[in-house]
Amino acid sequence: MAWIAFLIPLFLTFLVWSDARKDDEVDARIGFDYKISETRQTIIKKLFAYEQVLLGGIGLFAASDTVTREEWRIYVENLLITQNFPGIIGIGYSYSFRHSDSLKIVKTMQSEGYTHFKIWPAGIRDEYTSVIYIEPFNERNQRAFGYDLLYEPTRKYAMLQARDNGKTTITGKISLTRETEYNIQAGFIIFIPFYQKNIHQPTVEQRRELFKGYVYSPFKMRDLMRSTLGNNLRNINLQIYSGSDTLKKDLMYDSDTLHTGNKGDNIIKTTTLELYGGIWTLKFTALPEFLNTFYSEKPTILLLSGILISLLFSLVTVSFIKSQKTGKKLSDLLESTGEGIFGVDNFSKCTFINQSALNMLGYKLNDCIGKDILNFIRCENENKQLFEASNCPILKSIKSGEANINKEVILRRKDNSIFPAEYSSHPILENEVITGVVVTFNNITERKKVLDQIEGSLREKEVLLREIHHRVKNNLQIISSLLNLQAGFTSDKLANEILEESKNRVKSMALIHEKLYQSKNLSSLDFQEFIEEDDL
Repeated sequence: MAWIAFLIPLFLTFLVWSDARKDDEVDARIGFDYKISETRQTIIKKLFAYEQVLLGGIGLFAASDTVTREEWRIYVENLLITQNFPGIIGIGYSYSFRHSDSLKIVKTMQSEGYTHFKIWPAGIRDEYTSVIYIEPFNERNQRAFGYDLLYEPTRKYAMLQARDNGKTTITGKISLTRETEYNIQAGFIIFIPFYQKNIHQPTVEQRRELFKGYVYSPFKMRDLMRSTLGNNLRNINLQIYSGSDTLKKDLMYDSDTLHTGNKGDNIIKTTTLELYGGIWTLKFTALPEFLNTFYSEKPTILLLSGILISLLFSLVTVSFIKSQKTGKKLSDLLESTGEGIFGVDNFSKCTFINQSALNMLGYKLNDCIGKDILNFIRCENENKQLFEASNCPILKSIKSGEANINKEVILRRKDNSIFPAEYSSHPILENEVITGVVVTFNNITERKKVLDQIEGSLREKEVLLREIHHRVKNNLQIISSLLNLQAGFTSDKLANEILEESKNRVKSMALIHEKLYQSKNLSSLDFQEFIEEDDL
């Protein structure tokens, strides 16, 4: 009988504890998925920002018949790439020419004072694209001076794709010509093609005929990712592979350089990013330290409380069995035991908008370009009241010159439905004059749902704990009353001593349970002091 009284509540305790642990695991996976989504968006935004820098270089060439080396140096120098664009090695221009023009190119470069200039690697090829401008022109970047980027297959594939498609293209994993034998990092290059003039819907043949060269930037993968992600992936290991597989030879970045975190029961998830004609595979590993942040102490409290209750039931049962007249009362007691991106000019006109923004807002491109931005971006506050044009936070940075980072606003779609959005706006500066603003935003509906789900889960746990506490108190009161009643019906000294001992145990267990329930952190409980104060 005593074993039954112990095992039944213990089994129920295990069920409640198991459900609480499962809730914590669900919360951990939700938090892990959120970190993955956040990291993907951060990488995409970072590379988009770097693409804009290279497009500025394209604009410089397009706006002038010729761009001198000094003009290129001034352009790159004013970008302050070391401070504003960490991870980028340099910004260069590679000129496309035939073998018949190679001697002329060499003589031109040597006449500019670069007497040791040469096109390398040596050899006769149909086409060359040698690096003629590269800034900053430091010792590291000078190693690439004159290098024919078409010589290496991985670079060549990306460059030809960019030339023929007229789009920004990214290479696969490469070894950079600037790297020494020490501290070698994997890298990649972004290429943007430059044509002699623009043609509406040109053919591939026309692009090849008008093609002049590439504005490009090489990147060190480890430096880029460290500056991009910072400490956002604490206790999460990220590995980035070039391509759609996770082969060791394609590994470009591993945040766990010491390989200390790939042990234990970790959560692993792999996702891909399609970036400028290339594919990156991102492998995320949630380390035990990350998972532990989602494990609350509530399951432990429930487990300890349940074990204490189970022990108490077994002790009370033994006491009742020793008493000759408690059979029916014990039986009755046991029977009762019953969780997007767009740009705006100074006149509030839309200058550009990407497809993601159009998809989220439900508009077509023709509905937006050249139109007043407030015609299709409706900014509302938390009370769903429209902002006046002068108070729209998205447009305020045009006047103030200040950026808005990770702010929230309610946006309304074309079909009049609304959604919460997180946005950042940055002024566009030309010669220190604000000419507009660039806005990026994300639909955070799912994030809001996740937060609501977590808050609801916590409320359910609090209700469950209060219910257990209430039932334990009631059961302890019943047991204490039964012991008092039994003591009144017996004159046997030994029996009375046993009953009195049981009553003291009930009192002690009740006080311990109360301490456990009231404590938010089990590590803060001083049971030695508690025992001395209450003479337990």
